[in-house]
Amino acid sequence: MKKVKKFITHNLLVFVLCGAVLIVFNLILFALWGAGISKDNSVQNTPWMLADATSAALQKQSGRFVLNTSQETDLRKKHVWAMLIDNTGKVVWSTNLPGEIPKNYTISDIAELSRTYLNGYPTFTSPHKEGLVVLGYQKNSYLKVPRNNLNNTFLANMPAFLLIIFLCDAFLFFLIYIVVKKRLLFTTEPLIKGLEAVQRGEPVHLEEKGPLSQVAASINQIAKAAQEQPKKHTQQKGKP
Repeated sequence: MKKVKKFITHNLLVFVLCGAVLIVFNLILFALWGAGISKDNSVQNTPWMLADATSAALQKQSGRFVLNTSQETDLRKKHVWAMLIDNTGKVVWSTNLPGEIPKNYTISDIAELSRTYLNGYPTFTSPHKEGLVVLGYQKNSYLKVPRNNLNNTFLANMPAFLLIIFLCDAFLFFLIYIVVKKRLLFTTEPLIKGLEAVQRGEPVHLEEKGPLSQVAASINQIAKAAQEQPKKHTQQKGKP
């Protein structure tokens, strides 16, 4: 009986351990995935930095705006369009600009596109001495959060919060382990005791119910056969 309990406990512990390892493995994969995205979106590669670089590379020569070749090539490779809105709200320069993009803007329009989207294009801005440079990325390429502010208290308490979640998860795992172990032992213990009684030659009758009812029925049949065998043997001896 002790060996069976030890076997059940061992397997349940293995199950819980595998679950914990799987969770840790998933967290590691998530961290690596996040690190990869962060690397791709490093400070040098963010849309905001590209907007700043475009603004710096856009110069006015002989009364017209000219973007240097390297910056123009970079925008084309990334499928980004750009425009310069002057202080009156008029587009005075653009490159790769889709036809659906307006050529005149109000202050409200500029405030909106700086925070969100322009006709579905995620837009990013950078100040220019002649106005405002606006970059537009492909639709569905970036998710912009208009109110992307976080409370400092929330960020400061984040490590403690994550630790509490981890401890709660560990406690729940342990609780599940205890409950499952008790239920399993409650179900199997009568069967084990029944088999031990059969081995000792004692009469056995187990309740045939629950998920292991067929096993209980088999043990009852074995016990019945074991009890009837000596009687048959005695009857055979008593015959002339």
